[in-house]
Amino acid sequence: MDGSTALKYARSRHGTNGEASDFARSRRQQNILVALKEKILSLDTIRHPSRVNSIFSAIEKHIQTNLSLTELLVLARDYSKIDSSQIVNQILDTSVNSPLYATSMNGAYVILPKNDDWTPVQRLAENIFSATAATDSFASSTTAPYFVKVEIQNGTSISGLAFQASQILSAQGFDVTKIGNAEDRGFEHTVIYDLTNGEKSKELKSLQNILEAQVAMSATGWIYSSEIVPKEITVSDDSYESKTTADNIDFLIILGSDNADLVRK
Repeated sequence: MDGSTALKYARSRHGTNGEASDFARSRRQQNILVALKEKILSLDTIRHPSRVNSIFSAIEKHIQTNLSLTELLVLARDYSKIDSSQIVNQILDTSVNSPLYATSMNGAYVILPKNDDWTPVQRLAENIFSATAATDSFASSTTAPYFVKVEIQNGTSISGLAFQASQILSAQGFDVTKIGNAEDRGFEHTVIYDLTNGEKSKELKSLQNILEAQVAMSATGWIYSSEIVPKEITVSDDSYESKTTADNIDFLIILGSDNADLVRK
């Protein structure tokens, strides 16, 4: 394809069959770079000084380098020996086998690690040139470490808020047992009620990070919780079980209007 077509291929955001995402666009851009490398380093190009000089003149306005044309030609000669099939391409996306998922928080589109676990991404970065390590890293993210039962109540008048939150938390590995509406629909801030007396503080911290929520727990739970900063906790002796409508719940979440952006537009 010519340059104009290549730009359309690399920049398009309106494709079909899964080609409309930014991740698909990144893959197409990688294809362009590999094809460009093959074209530039081919013998038909390298053996013609005029073509090399033309390419150098075209790109020198867009890059900064302290390499001379001669040095670039030496690099081109060495890189021409590289087998493209051995190049490892890594793309962090939100596919089924990826350790990441997409959501919306505070009005922004964000990508977060499943199960609030950055380990697979860190492992990928440490083994960036190993295709096998990347596959293993992604595969390891599909198992959910949590066995935590959550009830979600919509404390606002925003339709679908509890359902959207349930989708996000389920993707993180939480067992959303029930969703519904709270008796009080005037919550401004999302509150997580800890019914475990601090026994699952890491999971509580994960929920708090995902929803940017306030935390309410018993005095006993506050004593044994080491994951939550004290100023982020409301301590009370109230019986939170009375607010739940399901049995054997670890955490009750009442959504406030500060999480309105969870509803996809």
